[in-house]
Amino acid sequence: MTVRDAVGALLGPIQLQVECVVSHPWDDTGPVHLCVEEESGLPRFVTLPGHTVGRVRPASALGFQAEVTVRPVDPDACALMDYQAQGRLDAALAVTDHVARAVAARIAAGQGDAVAGCAVAYHLMSHPDRDRAPQWVRTLAPRFPSSVDVSLLMAWHAMDGTDGMGPDEIRDRLISAADTDGGLPVFLQGLTLLRAALRRLSRSDAAADVRDSRLESARGAIDRFLSAADESSPFLEFTGTDLLTPCASAASVVRAPSKSGRSVRTGTGPEGAPTQPDFGGTRHRKSLLPAGWFSLPILPEAVGLLAATDDRVVLDTRSPDGRIRFVLRRAASDRKTFEVEVILRDFDILPAVITLRYGRDDEERELLVPMVRRTIGPSSALVGLPGFDGPGIPWDASPPVPVDDTSTWDPSVLSASVASAANTATRAAWREVGGLLVDDLRRVIEEYR
Repeated sequence: MTVRDAVGALLGPIQLQVECVVSHPWDDTGPVHLCVEEESGLPRFVTLPGHTVGRVRPASALGFQAEVTVRPVDPDACALMDYQAQGRLDAALAVTDHVARAVAARIAAGQGDAVAGCAVAYHLMSHPDRDRAPQWVRTLAPRFPSSVDVSLLMAWHAMDGTDGMGPDEIRDRLISAADTDGGLPVFLQGLTLLRAALRRLSRSDAAADVRDSRLESARGAIDRFLSAADESSPFLEFTGTDLLTPCASAASVVRAPSKSGRSVRTGTGPEGAPTQPDFGGTRHRKSLLPAGWFSLPILPEAVGLLAATDDRVVLDTRSPDGRIRFVLRRAASDRKTFEVEVILRDFDILPAVITLRYGRDDEERELLVPMVRRTIGPSSALVGLPGFDGPGIPWDASPPVPVDDTSTWDPSVLSASVASAANTATRAAWREVGGLLVDDLRRVIEEYR
């Protein structure tokens, strides 16, 4: 394995046989990019923003691919991102105030950095008290005027009327954030947010019968980077022929699990404050829980003894951040089968899909749950759970993922998910989602009309 700076300077190039650490201590020079070259597959470009540390592990004889894990130098922002990577969203929620105060104090003292500030900003956007997010971003703007992520976040919140920014400035900021020559957002979440913002501009232009070639070019560029991006990394990492030419490869879509799975172990210090984590790993059953996912409570065996009772609801639980509610009940038609109502609040980028994964390791299933905007009340869907036997069965859920014309799923998973819709509203939600998809996936949905 060869690791080098994307322009050939930072690391050599050098051949790596053992683990090493690379740091990038400056903000004003912009991010650098490590290029990981292996014998097979396209090179991988890993973004190393200012004030971050990258730990590079070479490929192993056991079949694990080379891995670069990037984390902030700021200990509190690092712990926050590690909780998120592990799917420990309840822990991330619990330390929000501590992390925000600590990062804000360092920024006010002139010792903070844009990566730590933006890590808090993106986290606050999914926080139950998400009204804090625009004010937090406004405090970052004068401190880090060259940060693409900060500029993007300012424009995003201005689109919702939380700032006095005019429509022309909003458009210019968003298009500039997609300029590969000027630098892209360093956070993968920023790139995803940018795609959603550009799509909103496109819909507005279409309604006004306006065409903006700059906008179309920006959308194309962001779509190409996201199609080649590694979704398990919090910072932008993608395969490609060079820094300006991302290209999805089979290796970037289905990658062998790493020893650490981009997860880390985190401890707590005095009064529950997060400590600097190490770069170890965690496993969920026999496979890794993807970043942002969380486990749902496993039903006790006693539930199986109550199948003859009149109480259909057997579990009412929420996601760690409180935004997603899961009401598991026995189906009215067959008390031995289960269905779940999924209710989503405080999430604005709709339509979206939440993925459920359940079953034991040798027979895991995935089910997609559509979330669309309702005229009255929160987004909700009711789906059956084929093969869910209830007591003792592990099950997990993903955070909501916005749907757009680049969304893709395994057709067999999509077909099973549409077939599992348990009421008219959920079937209508699938039709709305289908309107955004490519023809092949839309036809899968239309088969169930």
